[in-house]
Amino acid sequence: MKQQEIHVNRTMVAHIDQVVGLSMRSLCARIGIPVNTFTHWTCQGTIRITELVTICNQFRIPFREFLCFGGEQERLRTADLIALPAEEFRPVVFRYERIRSCGKQSQPPMAVTLIAERMGISYSKFKKFYSLQQANNFTLDLFLQLCEVTGLPLTHFLDDDSYGHRSNQVLQPAKTAKVDRRVKEETEEDSAARKLEQVLETNRKLLEQVKRMNRRIEQLEKRLEHAESLRNATTGTRRYSDDHHIDLMQASDNKDYPEK
Repeated sequence: MKQQEIHVNRTMVAHIDQVVGLSMRSLCARIGIPVNTFTHWTCQGTIRITELVTICNQFRIPFREFLCFGGEQERLRTADLIALPAEEFRPVVFRYERIRSCGKQSQPPMAVTLIAERMGISYSKFKKFYSLQQANNFTLDLFLQLCEVTGLPLTHFLDDDSYGHRSNQVLQPAKTAKVDRRVKEETEEDSAARKLEQVLETNRKLLEQVKRMNRRIEQLEKRLEHAESLRNATTGTRRYSDDHHIDLMQASDNKDYPEK
C-alpha cells in the first residue's frame, strides 16, 4: 500500500515563535536551547526532531500539526487554536532506538547501507543516529525521508496519540477549531511577557548607549586635561626661558658698566 505523501509545514516551522506566542529568545530559554543554534535550523525551514517534540509537549501541540499530508496547503496556526486541553494531550515520544532496526522492519527489508544511500547520507553518518546524543541532530526532513525510504509509518518512530483524540473539526480551517481557555490565557500572558521583554531589551540597549557615551566623555575630559597640562607646562617653560634670558642680559649689562 502506497504511503500518503507527507512534507514539512515549513510555514509553521519558520514562524514557530509566532505559533507558540513567544519571542524566539523566550522560546529557546523555555526549551533550553541556544538561540543561534535553534534559528540556524528554522531559517532553513526545518528543525531537529527532538526540539520539535519538546515544543509539542511544552505547549500541548500534536506533532502532526507541523506536517502536511497529501494535498494539504502549508498554513500558520497558533497554539491558541491547535493546542489541546491537558486531559486530552498525550506526550509525544521520539523512538530513536528504532532507527537501528528499521532495515529489518522496512517494507521490504533492506540493508542499512541502502537506506542511507537512498536518503542521500553516508552509512557512517546514519549509524551515528543510533545514539541519543546524535539522534538529537536528526532533522524533521531526515525523519520524513527515513519513513519514505523504509516504507514505515510515522507512528513506528513517533508516538503522537493526541491527534487521534481530536475531533474532525480540527482538520477544518482554523476558525472552526476548538480553543482551550487555559491555553489561551497562557498565550495571552506569554504575549504580555514578550512585550515586557521587548521594552526591557530596549531599555537595556539605551543604558548601554548611555554608558558608552559616559565613557567617551570621560576619555575626552582626560585628553582635555592632558592637553591643558601640556599647554601650561609649555607656557611655564617659555616664561622661565624668557625671564632667564632677561636676567642674563641684565647681568651682562652690569658687567659692561660696573658701578663707580
